[in-house]
Amino acid sequence: CFLTFLGIHPEVIPRVICLDSNWLENRGCEFLAEMLRRTNVKGKTIPFPVEEIHLRNEGMERRGLQLLVTALAERRTPLETLVLEHNCGIGGSKGMMVIADAFQHNPDAIPSNLCLSGNRMGPRGLGSLGRVLAQRKFPLEELRLENNCLCDESVKEFADAFRERPANVPKRLILDGNRFEEEGFLRLLGLIAKRDCPLETLDMNYIIMDNDRDDGNNNNNNN
Repeated sequence: CFLTFLGIHPEVIPRVICLDSNWLENRGCEFLAEMLRRTNVKGKTIPFPVEEIHLRNEGMERRGLQLLVTALAERRTPLETLVLEHNCGIGGSKGMMVIADAFQHNPDAIPSNLCLSGNRMGPRGLGSLGRVLAQRKFPLEELRLENNCLCDESVKEFADAFRERPANVPKRLILDGNRFEEEGFLRLLGLIAKRDCPLETLDMNYIIMDNDRDDGNNNNNNN
């Protein structure tokens, strides 16, 4: 009903659209995608003026995700913020590759603040996203990847994507609540240590490393 209302009255479209926990199906994603492409106001075609879209805890299918991100990739004016948190359609590498494929020809259309937390993405998917981000003219302001079960291989894939273009590493990178080993951690540190890396903030709270777990077990045995 909300999306239908916006279609009828585009002159009252808000700057921020939040549709958390609405189980947006493919039809809803298709409708939103169409509005993102263009909006008719009194016979004139104008850009959809929204600046932020928040879609948390959605039952979005992969087809709906593809419709949405394809429309975003076609926009001349990118969103400032896109939140796709805990979305079924993004889970695993395939969902992330849908996002990467949509933006590969227009990486600067990726919103400057991108949240993909809680989606359990795999190494191939994160690597694909990193390679698209590395092609942007300017780095993202913030990339949130909390609680995605990122393993050692995932972090290495992401870091390697920026090896030739470290200046495109996001300015703020949030990796809280993931799990990777020392090799991935060192690969990431090697990337951000480069002179032209613009990273300002790296959050890695509640990172569980296998070495930490083993050390804890050994300490318990020694006690």
